[in-house]
Amino acid sequence: MTNMLAHAFRTAAFVALAMGAAANTATAQDRERDSRDRSTDFRWDKSLPNGSVVRAHNLNGDISVTPSTNGRVEIVGIRHGNSRDATVKAQVVETRDGITVCVVWEDADNECNEDGYHSRGRRDDDRDWRSRGSMDLEIRIPSDVRIAANSVSGDVSVIGARGDVRANSVSGDIRLERLHASSVSAHTVSGEVMAHIEELTGPGDLSFKSVSGDVTVMTLKAKSATFDTVSGDAHLDGCDCGGAQSSSVSGDVTYTGTLSKGGRYVFNSHSGDIVIVTPSGKK
Repeated sequence: MTNMLAHAFRTAAFVALAMGAAANTATAQDRERDSRDRSTDFRWDKSLPNGSVVRAHNLNGDISVTPSTNGRVEIVGIRHGNSRDATVKAQVVETRDGITVCVVWEDADNECNEDGYHSRGRRDDDRDWRSRGSMDLEIRIPSDVRIAANSVSGDVSVIGARGDVRANSVSGDIRLERLHASSVSAHTVSGEVMAHIEELTGPGDLSFKSVSGDVTVMTLKAKSATFDTVSGDAHLDGCDCGGAQSSSVSGDVTYTGTLSKGGRYVFNSHSGDIVIVTPSGKK
């Protein structure tokens, strides 16, 4: 019995070692495969003049924008999907006032310009285009560069930007954080809008809209603010606004902030409550 147990333990140890070696080999292969995949991703960087505009257009994937640490515009594209399906690539074209980056199909007749992405190829008629791979864009911009980020199917996030900020998505959330912006616009059809404006540095307005999703905005001071949703709640918190307009068809509308003398404030909700809270506590 003792010999049989010893033999069993030796066999189990050998199997465990073999499985561990196989797992290490698989992990190494995964790392090597990830490295190969990463090497085919898109990378671009360049110094742009003050006040330039970076426009980003993505068909299928997220866009994230963060501050640059070296004074240059840096763009990284990370593809997702297996080698057969990941048939997307990024293109950058220089425009009269900056650059435009587009994620396009590799096998289509594409055009990328400051107005966005245009395709005369067959993939625009392909109902399964969302399953044919995607690419996330990571963009770093200096403080003196404006950003306009647009995704058809994906989330858009902008953190720490200074300047005009435009963010749009057809199907995805929009998240804006720690902005010191001259004007801000964030619109999505199917998704939520979440924004934190630390400082509005210019005379521009604030505009936040969603067709299907909540709109939540935290800000300090603005000439005027518009925050609308069709199906969801609309919240504007901490606004010293000269005027404000908000509406929701199916949801609550909440405004917390000052009411300036002579300002125009319009709040509507078809099926929900309207709550206005001023610094004095009046509702």
